[in-house]
Amino acid sequence: MLPTPTARDYKDTGDLKKLAQYVEWLMGFPSSWTEDGSRRQRLMALGNAVVPLIPEFLEAAIMNQHSS
Repeated sequence: MLPTPTARDYKDTGDLKKLAQYVEWLMGFPSSWTEDGSRRQRLMALGNAVVPLIPEFLEAAIMNQHSS
């Protein structure tokens, strides 16, 4: 598990690839889900992604509506 970023982390020029891994974890994707591509491409792909819990919630709501 990756640590939670702090207010001073933006000043750190450490491994920026960990940021994409943190976003993947935060959104519920497996680690290294967006392994291919640059940091920018990975973050753009994650920014356009749908958090996996949303379709699961919608499916449950639709199934409950149909069973009622």
